[in-house]
Amino acid sequence: MRRFLQCIVLSCAWLSLGCATERSTELGSAIVEAIADGITAKVERALGPELYSALESCAITEVFSLYPYPEDLEVDDPLMPLVRKTAMALHGYPVIGHRVLEHAEDKKELAALFALAIASKQDESVADCFEPRHGIRLVHDGVVFDLVVCFACEQCLVYAGGVQSGHVLVSERSSTEFTKTYQRLGLVVEGVSDDD
Repeated sequence: MRRFLQCIVLSCAWLSLGCATERSTELGSAIVEAIADGITAKVERALGPELYSALESCAITEVFSLYPYPEDLEVDDPLMPLVRKTAMALHGYPVIGHRVLEHAEDKKELAALFALAIASKQDESVADCFEPRHGIRLVHDGVVFDLVVCFACEQCLVYAGGVQSGHVLVSERSSTEFTKTYQRLGLVVEGVSDDD
């Protein structure tokens, strides 16, 4: 648990110092506050011990930008060239962008953002959609975990070893910071312009 706290605190410092926006400062403050409120206990209960251990270790290896409406993807869709270029899908959702993470700072930032997304979800309500735009892969102790995240409905499907093993609730408020991080990594996020 101590290691995960260090990961979040380091990410908080990176976000607060590395980005001069008001939103990033708010996020940094929110992370510190979440630590004080017992973020790790809530996140561990939500994820279970194996996935929590992977997140705690910042074992994120890849991120995916997903096309959220696979049944509606048309040949003339402006994102179709990206789908063709990646030639990938993540649990049925076409991938429009993909990055292998090599820098520890990126892994720590995303681990902290995902933990905060879980910790800041205040209730059990979810919307009726599932339109994921963000995917995260973690590899820990020989197990591949995929997180397919729909911030619009505030749900994340969890896959372990290629099989859906559950879901976790996330806060829609975390969508903006996730999207900014994906854009910084050079990924296009469906429905979001570079100006957003």
